[in-house]
Amino acid sequence: MAAMVHAGMLCRRRPHFERRYAGLALKSAQDCRGTWEELTLAPRQSQIRLQTSLLALPTWSLGVSQPSRLSLLRRIRFLGAAADELGCNATTVAGTALRVWCKQQFMSAPAPKLPSSRELAATPQLVSFVGLLQEMDFLEASYWLSSAYAMLTDDAYRKKLAMFFTPASLTRGLLDDLAAQGVDFGKHSFLDPACGGAAFLAPIAFRMRETLKAQGLTPRARLKHIERHLFGTDKDANRSYGLDLSGVTRQTKN
Repeated sequence: MAAMVHAGMLCRRRPHFERRYAGLALKSAQDCRGTWEELTLAPRQSQIRLQTSLLALPTWSLGVSQPSRLSLLRRIRFLGAAADELGCNATTVAGTALRVWCKQQFMSAPAPKLPSSRELAATPQLVSFVGLLQEMDFLEASYWLSSAYAMLTDDAYRKKLAMFFTPASLTRGLLDDLAAQGVDFGKHSFLDPACGGAAFLAPIAFRMRETLKAQGLTPRARLKHIERHLFGTDKDANRSYGLDLSGVTRQTKN
């Protein structure tokens, strides 16, 4: 009789147990997904909002609204799989994406110096990724190209060089702070000793160009001034695409 009562109680409580363990399973899956996303090096909105609140940065420029962050991460994973099939490393992926991007959107920019692959350039995965870059603000697109390189490179190599990139929203806020402290983008010189994906070089070049344009300088004079006052270097020679991105910034859009 006691056994029958115990069994009846278990039957009545079964939905409770199912809901409880289903909730635990869902939480575990979400934790695993969150851990994986942190390993992609692309910060989540909550992380960006925390950083920007600490730095008192404007919130209207946070993150990527179109295309979505998850869409970008998914395209990068597909691109990495296609690159593996063709035997292309992360450097070749970044070089190929940059070459195709410049050819389609920045025709007057110099050809990137990084290695590239015609086979990879013809894959729908790379075409799709470059298409997403073209939909974004230039600085956001540069950040995601850098993040793709970091995500697809060897884990040990990435950790050794501390390969983490600054989101465009934070870069804008930091440069706004410099301007508020009296930095003159039309006069001062700038050096980024760890330029990586040009997270600072590109927006500085933009600000220098706009300041010089307001002063009445011709496009050629602005270009010469920027070339004499903006410098970058990096410990990782493969990340020289940061200098290529800065070159795109300097030589496009009068």
